[in-house]
Amino acid sequence: MKKIVSVFFILSCFSIVAFNVKTSDNNLINQSTQQYDAALLQIISPVNGCDLGLEDVSVIVVNLGDTMLAGSLTVSYSANSASPVIETIGIPLFPGDTFVYTFSQPLNMVVNVDTVFELIAWLDLTGDINQTNDTITKAVISYFKPSDPLSVNQTVWFGNSANLTVSPIDSNLNYNWYDSIGGNLINTGTVYETPVLTDTTSYFVLATSSSFSTIIVGSGTYSLGTTSNNPYGQFYTSNNSQFLIKAEELIAAGCTAGSITSLALDVTTPTSATNNGDNMDNFSIKIGHTTISEIDTNWITGLTEVFFAPQWPTVAGWNVHEFQNPFQWDGVSNLMVEFCFSNGTSNYSSNAILRATDVGFQVGHGIYTDAVYTCGDPGAFPKTATTKRPNMKLQIFHPGCSTNLVEVTANVKYADYDVAVVEIISPVTAEYLEYEPVTVAIVNLGNFAIDNFPVSYTEAIGWPIFSQEIFSDTINPGDTAIFSFNIPAYFPSGETSYNLCVFTGLAADENSSNDTLCATIWQTGGPCLWPTQYGPINNQPVSGVTTSAGDQEWWKFTATTDYENVSVSLCGSTFDTKLAIYTDCSEAPLWNNDDNYAACSSSASQIDISNLPAGTYKVKVFGYSSYFGNYFLSITGTAVQTINLPALWSIFSTYIDPTSPNISDVLSEVQPNMIIAKDGLGQPYWPQYGVNLIGNLTPGWGYQIKMTNADTLLVEGNIIQPDTLTIQLPAQWSMLGYVRMSPAPIDQILLPIINNVSIVKNGNGQVYWPAYSVNLIGNMQPGQGYQIKMTSPQSFTYPANSVIFSTN
Repeated sequence: MKKIVSVFFILSCFSIVAFNVKTSDNNLINQSTQQYDAALLQIISPVNGCDLGLEDVSVIVVNLGDTMLAGSLTVSYSANSASPVIETIGIPLFPGDTFVYTFSQPLNMVVNVDTVFELIAWLDLTGDINQTNDTITKAVISYFKPSDPLSVNQTVWFGNSANLTVSPIDSNLNYNWYDSIGGNLINTGTVYETPVLTDTTSYFVLATSSSFSTIIVGSGTYSLGTTSNNPYGQFYTSNNSQFLIKAEELIAAGCTAGSITSLALDVTTPTSATNNGDNMDNFSIKIGHTTISEIDTNWITGLTEVFFAPQWPTVAGWNVHEFQNPFQWDGVSNLMVEFCFSNGTSNYSSNAILRATDVGFQVGHGIYTDAVYTCGDPGAFPKTATTKRPNMKLQIFHPGCSTNLVEVTANVKYADYDVAVVEIISPVTAEYLEYEPVTVAIVNLGNFAIDNFPVSYTEAIGWPIFSQEIFSDTINPGDTAIFSFNIPAYFPSGETSYNLCVFTGLAADENSSNDTLCATIWQTGGPCLWPTQYGPINNQPVSGVTTSAGDQEWWKFTATTDYENVSVSLCGSTFDTKLAIYTDCSEAPLWNNDDNYAACSSSASQIDISNLPAGTYKVKVFGYSSYFGNYFLSITGTAVQTINLPALWSIFSTYIDPTSPNISDVLSEVQPNMIIAKDGLGQPYWPQYGVNLIGNLTPGWGYQIKMTNADTLLVEGNIIQPDTLTIQLPAQWSMLGYVRMSPAPIDQILLPIINNVSIVKNGNGQVYWPAYSVNLIGNMQPGQGYQIKMTSPQSFTYPANSVIFSTN
C-alpha cells in the first residue's frame, strides 16, 4: 500500500506552497537559475585639478550576481554629452569580484577657461536583473592654469617706496605678492607699494584664478524683531531655526560652486540686556544640501556644523560668523541653514532686530523656549513657519590654479643730498580751527649731513598764504627732525577745506619728488560743529545767554582720560533750562535732562555721569518751550588713570594727583594681589605686615611693586599739569615717574638734563644709555616708572601735555 505525506514550506516572501511526494520516488528534480547583476560603484578618475591634459577614466565594477562574467560585459563613458566611448571588459569577473577598469581611450580635459566636465558611465550586460545600479555620474572641474606674469622692475631713490607692477594684466586673474619664496603674503592686486626702501629688495608675485566672492541673499528692508524665526531672538532663553536658500538665488547673485567660509546677519538694533547679560550661549550654525524647494513640517537633520561660539553678543551692522569648518557647496543644490543657541533656563535678553526679506513662500521654521533645550531636532516642540528670511551675506572661496612665483625687484639708488618732508603732524582735520601751528617731520635721505636750508608752507583758501623759514640745525644721514613754523596757519570760519603744502628748498637736492607734501584740512560749519571751548573738566564755570526762544548755545569739553562722578550743570541759571550731551552732531544725545530739582533746587538742569570715557563731548544749552535767558555752565569730575600691573616686579607711576594720596588708599583695590611696594629711597609699603613707610605718593616719583598676579590699578584724582611740576632728581639712583598723558621719546624728554643722565631703566630691564647711544626704551609711557642714575642733582620739569612729539 502506498502512503501519501503532505509537506508545507514557508518561503521568505510569505507565499505558502504545497505538493505531494511519493515515499519511494527517487527521481526528485534539483534545479537552480543563473543570476546576472553587474554594478558600477564609483568613477575614481579623473579628479578636479589644474592644467589637466589627456586624463585616464577609471571606474570600479562589481559582480553582484552568482555567475562568472567573461567577455559579455561592456562599459561606457561620455563627457558633456559627447559621443560615448564603449569598451568590453575581457577578463573574467567571478561572483563578488570588484575590479578597477581603466578605459584605453582617455578624456581630453585641456581647457583655456575653468570647465566642468559632467561624466556619465554605464554598464551593458545581457540578462542583468538589476539595471538601477548600472549608471553613475560625476562632475569634474578642469582648472585653467594661467601663464606666469611678466615682472616690471623699478628703480627708486633711497628712502622712497616703489610701485611694483606686472604685465600684461589679466582682469580675470588675481595677483598675490610675497616677501620671499615660501614667505608671507603681503599684498593682493596688480600693484604693490613697497615700504620705504633703504636697499635693493626683491619681491615675488603670482597670478591665480582662485578668488573670493561676497554675495548677499535677500535685499528686503523688513524689520525682523520677533522671537520666532529670529536667529538672534533672545526674549526666550533658547532658539532654533532653519532657513532655505535656493540654488537659483545663489547662481543669480553670481555664485558658483565653492567653499562657503563665512555668513553674516544684518542687525539694525542689537539686544539690550534685561536679565543675566545679552550673550547667546552655545551659538551654532549648521549647513547642508537639500532637495526640498519649500519648508514643510519636517525638521531637516544631518546638517554639518560650520560655526560654534560659546558666547556671541550681537552688535549693530553685519555680524560676521567666520566658519571654523567651511562648507563645500556643490553649485547645484539648495541649501538649508540652521541657527541655534541655548542659554539654559534663565539667561534671556531682548530680541535683536534684523533686516529680512519676505520671499513669498515658506522659507523657514523654528522654535523658541524657556525650557531646558539642546540644539538639534526639536522633536515635539511646536514649530512656527515663516515666509520671512533674514538677509544673509556669504563669503565663498572659488578654487583655481596659480602660476609660478615670479621675482620683481625694486632697485634703490643713492643720493649725496636728499631731504624729504615725510609727515604733516599739525594741523589736522578738526571741527574748530582758527590759528593752528604748522609742524612737520623732515628726514635726511642723503649720504651727507645737511643744514641751513629753507622750509616753506603754502595755504590755499581762496587766496595763497606763503611762509618761509630756515631750518638751521644739522640733520645727519638717516635722521628725522621735527620742525615747527613760527607763523601759524590761519583757518577762517567761512571755509570748509584748506589745501596745506609743505616743501623744502635744499639747493643741492638730487631728488625733488619727495620735497613737497600736501594735506587737505577739513572743517564744516553749523552751530553744533562750531562749539565754544569750555576747557578741561574742573575748569572755571562759564556764563552765557540764550537770546530767543529756541536759541541753542553749544560748548565742548575734552576728557583727556577716563573720569568718574562727572556733573555737567546749569544750576544757578535764570530760566527753565534743558541740557543735552553729544559726541557727534548727527547722532542722538548720550544724555539729556530737563530740570534737576534735587541737584539745583530750581528748574535748571544737571546731568550726572558715573563713568565718562576719555573723549571730546559737546554740550547743548537751551530752554524748555519758549524760555531763554542767562545761564551758568560748570563741568566737574574725578579723573581716573588705568594702569596695568603685571605679575612679579614692575615700576609704576601716575599722572594723577590722587584724591586720597596715601599709598595704602591708592593700592587698596590691588592689595589682594600685591606683595610689596617701594619708593626710590627704598622705603617699603608691606601690607601683609602692616608696614607703611612710604605714606603719601609724591607726584613725579616712580614706585616699584611686586604682584602675585597681574591686576589693574585705577588712580582717581586731579590731572597733574606736567609743566608746572618740578621734580628733584638726586645724584646716583632714584625712581622717576612719568606725568604726561601721552607717550614721548625718552631722548627728547630728558634732553634738558641729558648731560647729567648716566643711565635709565624701565620695569622690563630695557635701558637708555646716552653715553653709548643705546636706546632700547624708545618712548616713555603713561603709567610706567623708570630707575634713573644721575651724575649730579638736577631739577627737572616735563613738557606740557599740549606739546606734540613724533613718537618712536
